[in-house]
Amino acid sequence: MQGQREVYTKLLANFKDDEHLLNKPVDCSEKEQELEKGFKQQERKKLERKMKKDVNDWDEMFNGNPALCQSAKGCLTLGDRLMKIVNDSMKKSLKKLQTGEQQRMETLSTKDEVVKSLESNMNKRATLETMTEKIFERNRQLYIDHEQMLDDEKKYRREIANDF
Repeated sequence: MQGQREVYTKLLANFKDDEHLLNKPVDCSEKEQELEKGFKQQERKKLERKMKKDVNDWDEMFNGNPALCQSAKGCLTLGDRLMKIVNDSMKKSLKKLQTGEQQRMETLSTKDEVVKSLESNMNKRATLETMTEKIFERNRQLYIDHEQMLDDEKKYRREIANDF
C-alpha cells in the first residue's frame, strides 16, 4: 500500500510541476520583436542592394554614353531607360513588400494556433489530472476495502476453526 501511495504522490507531483510550467503566461513579444527586427534588416539589405544596382545603371547611362545627353532623341532614350529602371524597381519592391506581409501574417496566424493548442492541451492535462486523482483514490479505497475484507475473512475462519 505504501508503494501505491508513493507512485500516486510522484505522479501528482509531476502533474503539479507540469501545471506550474504550463500556467506561465505565454510571452512571445521578445521573439516577435526579434523576428520583426530580422525581417526589417533583411528588407533593408535587399533595398540597399537594389538601390546600388539602380545607381550603377544610372551612372553607366549618364557617364558611359555622353552622346545620349546631347541630342533630343538621346534624351528620350535616356528618359525611357530611366523610367524602365524606376518602374522595374518599384514593381519588384511592391512585390517583395506584399510577399513579406503575407509571410508575416502566416507567422502570426501560426502563433495564434500554437497558443490555442497550448490552452487546449492545458485543459486536457487538467482533466487527466482530475481523472487520475479520482482513479488513484478509488483504487486506494478498493485496496483498503479488499484488505479489510481479507482481515474479516481470516477472523471469521479463525472463529470457525475455534468452534471445532
